[in-house]
Amino acid sequence: MIRKLLLLMGTLFFLAVRPALAMPEIRYDHQTFHPDTLSYDLKGNVSVKVGSRVITADEAVVSLLTNEVRAKGNIRLVQDDLTFTGSAAVVRQSTHSADVDGPLTFVREGLEIRADRGSFDWESKLARFEGHVRCKRAGQAEIKKDVLIYNVEKDTFQEA
Repeated sequence: MIRKLLLLMGTLFFLAVRPALAMPEIRYDHQTFHPDTLSYDLKGNVSVKVGSRVITADEAVVSLLTNEVRAKGNIRLVQDDLTFTGSAAVVRQSTHSADVDGPLTFVREGLEIRADRGSFDWESKLARFEGHVRCKRAGQAEIKKDVLIYNVEKDTFQEA
């Protein structure tokens, strides 16, 4: 009983000291909540929305403590005109970053990038693609590289 009371008090304190962070909108078919870690195990038609960022997957673990989503199975990460798809992803709200395992596909109008894996940083606006990278831009020749860095804000490529 004391443990549950302490856990409840800790949860309320956690929620009180983090008001500036957006709470996720979470949808799923089945879920298990772990109060000791403040995390959810989600299964089936998972959707996690934080602000304008939406992550869908077959399953995910959502940590309210770390503001992290670990998704796997048919993942899709969408924000504004950017779409990442892959087999697994880790999205960290606290660092505004994501890692996606492939086969990965990144799409925005007029551009498609495929790679073995990639990462994205919402602050720097840089997407990094690694392993068998193939980039197709409308009206241009295909680019093949081991590593490709794309600035989504400037719509330019940078040297790795």
